[in-house]
Amino acid sequence: MEKKKWLPFIGLSTCLIFIMVSFIAINFWVFPQNADAADSKKMIFMTLPQGTSSYNLTVAFSQLANQKTNLETSVEPVPAPIAQVLLVAKGEAQLVITASDGLYWAYHGGGGSPGYNEGWSKYDKPQKDLRLLCYGYDYFWVFYTLPKSGIKTISDLKGRKVSTRYPGWTITNYGKAMLEAYGLDPKNDINPMTFPRSNIAQKAMMDGIIDAVLDMPIGARIREMEAKKGMRTLPVDPSKIDYVKRVCPTAKISMSTPVVGGTKESGPIPLVTVPVAIAANKSISDDAAYQIVKAVMENNAHLKRIDPSYAYFNIDRAIMETFPIPYHPGAIRYYKEKGIWKAAEDAKQAKVLNE
Repeated sequence: MEKKKWLPFIGLSTCLIFIMVSFIAINFWVFPQNADAADSKKMIFMTLPQGTSSYNLTVAFSQLANQKTNLETSVEPVPAPIAQVLLVAKGEAQLVITASDGLYWAYHGGGGSPGYNEGWSKYDKPQKDLRLLCYGYDYFWVFYTLPKSGIKTISDLKGRKVSTRYPGWTITNYGKAMLEAYGLDPKNDINPMTFPRSNIAQKAMMDGIIDAVLDMPIGARIREMEAKKGMRTLPVDPSKIDYVKRVCPTAKISMSTPVVGGTKESGPIPLVTVPVAIAANKSISDDAAYQIVKAVMENNAHLKRIDPSYAYFNIDRAIMETFPIPYHPGAIRYYKEKGIWKAAEDAKQAKVLNE
């Protein structure tokens, strides 16, 4: 009879234990899944140091994503382009806005030149987890100098001190290709100078330490140079582009009047240009990729108010003629909805996926 007194207590204890175990299970199984879902909406935009055009561009696009999507993006700067692309390729960050040449070399591996810049501007192995979201404006990879130097063409660089080597910057490879296209040995026919960043090279030229700079002519230093001493951009013979394209297939010749950062020439001149693109790690969800592309494509006027050059990130330019890396499925979904992704794009996608 005494045992019967304990039965209700045993039943209640069993019930309480079951509830506690269930609660623990919920904490371990359900909450981490919710945390993962929340974390999947948090993304890091890689960029270059504060004060660079890349930093300003990335901040603007990160803010746009935060305002127009349900994603939460932040901006993280690193010293050089190769570092930012590698971090995205390895999944330690999710997004990057960078020149397509770097994306091409990262995806295919390589980019360095034996005996010239090996270990500086190359990727040691292919990074196959990179995916394209959209294409925007073009970078100008050019040689420029001060008028007083007497240098008017790339051939005139022979025997001069020229900043052509930037550790970790793929522009180094373009400089080598452009010099070789003009029959100049990048190691022996010029005096190649090494600088950590182009803005330091610009100051060295203004101070008379070097004669010419390989760079993209934008930014405050360029405006200062133009105002104080003028600037001369060296044209590229269009017949040389085939040689340059061996370095990166996305390069092209554009007839342009450089009015970049206050720089002006007397008229359009042929320059090597490289498409700039937004890329991501392939692990981001299709929905996240779709949202980012939609936000960029459908807020063109907003971007233009921040900087007129940002308006080039638009639906008419979103898909590149030559794919440096595959497009993300979420981006493809948006482009198909807009009717601009067709059989030709499917063929290009299949080709680059199999490279």
